[in-house]
Amino acid sequence: MSQHSHITRLLVQYLASASHSFSIGSFGAIAEFHRDADEKLIIDKADQLTLMTARGALQFNLAEQVQPIAYEALSQHKQRWQQGVAFCLPKSVAKMHQRNTLTEVGTDQHCMLAAEQNAILFDMGVDAYNIDFCIRTADADLIRLLRQAEGQPYAALDSELTNRLMQLSPTRVILSKLGRIEIYQPIGKEKTPHGPHTHLLPKLLAKKATHSANTPIPEPLVPCLSLHPANPLFDALGQEIPFNSTRLEQFLSLFEQFGLTHCRQQKQAVMQAVLSGVAPEDYPQPEQREARATMRVSLRQMYQQTQYHPNIKRWVQYFEK
Repeated sequence: MSQHSHITRLLVQYLASASHSFSIGSFGAIAEFHRDADEKLIIDKADQLTLMTARGALQFNLAEQVQPIAYEALSQHKQRWQQGVAFCLPKSVAKMHQRNTLTEVGTDQHCMLAAEQNAILFDMGVDAYNIDFCIRTADADLIRLLRQAEGQPYAALDSELTNRLMQLSPTRVILSKLGRIEIYQPIGKEKTPHGPHTHLLPKLLAKKATHSANTPIPEPLVPCLSLHPANPLFDALGQEIPFNSTRLEQFLSLFEQFGLTHCRQQKQAVMQAVLSGVAPEDYPQPEQREARATMRVSLRQMYQQTQYHPNIKRWVQYFEK
């Protein structure tokens, strides 16, 4: 089986379960797709990498050059960690339009919502390298306001337009070279809504980064789509759950396949050191930031797995102090 076919089958598997979520985004502008286990699927074509609920939709198109990078990151909660798989493309391939002003694109040729086939797509002009952050609307008054503001940077849009956008919550359409996510449910006015949603944060966008520094993507790769496998310690709402060893095993399988080589080696090394009775103060800490994160995440994971050596408590206390 080719690498491309293997990745496609993997995505089909994860799309079939509501326990996992997906995102397309840049640093400061992102769309997230979540669904509930009992939520009706309007389009259920996981085998074609396409799903739709009443609240949002996704459609992925995997390029041959796609390269998955599995990663782990520390959480601000001392016992937790974050995990994911970024599906990347070479930077030269990943580049989107990088529009830096509000721009009318026209009708959306790949619109997933039948009722909006004739609606107008506007690029919000966030000037992100690896995504286009757009809205789609058929509302005549909103279209008028958008056309009046065309050519202005997102940060300079006036309050009349931004208030109208919040009021009407037009469909948000986030595009990359690996697909799209469409968000239909209303924009959260006071807090992030449960389910599909977007984040648009100008201060982070100003950093001109394609991803967080906590996500170890080696150059020249750029993330264009991310899988967020179910976490062993918390649910989709971030609420703590009893440790789920099956979820951890599922992710570690992904990490073994797609993790960076030096991070995978670090995970094996620290586990061996703990099990061999090595004192934590004698362990040589890795130089790379992502390998240090892998080391600490591995200790947190071992701490949750009670079958491991009792030396783990000493290690956790040493590195979490």
